[in-house]
Amino acid sequence: MKKILPGIVILALFAASCNKNDDPTPVSPDPDPYMTLTSGSSWVYLLTDLEAGGATSTYNLVSTNRDTMLQGNLVFHVFDKSTGNKEYYNITDNKYIVYRKLHPLLGDYTKFVRYLDLTNNSWSEDFNVVVNGMPQTLNLKDTVLERNVSRVVNGTTYTKVICVKTDYSYPSISPNYFQGYVKSYYAPKYGLIEDSTRFVLLPNVSGFTLKATETTKLMSADLH
Repeated sequence: MKKILPGIVILALFAASCNKNDDPTPVSPDPDPYMTLTSGSSWVYLLTDLEAGGATSTYNLVSTNRDTMLQGNLVFHVFDKSTGNKEYYNITDNKYIVYRKLHPLLGDYTKFVRYLDLTNNSWSEDFNVVVNGMPQTLNLKDTVLERNVSRVVNGTTYTKVICVKTDYSYPSISPNYFQGYVKSYYAPKYGLIEDSTRFVLLPNVSGFTLKATETTKLMSADLH
């Protein structure tokens, strides 16, 4: 019988201790992607508008059998949304990009947004928009708050969840006049399982206060 040398044991224990990680530092991607692109998969979401006394509405997202080329040579998978819009998803190098409309309070814009990145803890993007007739830059700063956590949504427990906070700002507009963020939770295969949205555009900018306080929760999903 071969003997295990003590030095090897110590080295192995040292290597194991170096691999421990208690913060949200990026780790090797889970074999299950954080979005299912398979044709026929569907999701039902509940949207609650807290500015309208908790009024609720539902919408469906359905994965089609179609792809399209966007952003040059990137292949995006096409999703139908029951609200009448389409959404386009791409997963490349563990970066998740969606082409869809921004929140209506930000204006009528459809943009490419990197909403999840498995290899970074933070990232940011700038978009050219118009506010009160003036060209502005809209900045989105994403920060991973948690990784590999559990989250219960509508009675279902999801594991290996990633929580991302997206802060919205106009660099040329004081934060005293505009505040906005979206806090989102993503689960393997299911993608978005929950988010909370808060936007406030104060009178000094628009002439009247615009607010959006909403939550979105996944009610059910049929993944293929």
